[in-house]
Amino acid sequence: MKFRGTIDVSVTWDEVADVQRARREIVVSLRDSRRLLRFSCHTDSEAVRGVLIAEHLAQSAQRATAESDSTSFHHAAL
Repeated sequence: MKFRGTIDVSVTWDEVADVQRARREIVVSLRDSRRLLRFSCHTDSEAVRGVLIAEHLAQSAQRATAESDSTSFHHAAL
């Protein structure tokens, strides 16, 4: 996830702990951090859609990381 603004932010999806919606904002919390990223949307429906997409991407990244970790473990065990 990249945001370009006053401060540029770049976060990988597997760093995302949780995604929530607060009215027209998407609120992203990061793993091992108290930091929150807030993204404002024009409408409630944009925020709903954004949260669904962000949740999917974060879950997919976490599954891929878990699979990668288990694969490396099996290789190391051989």
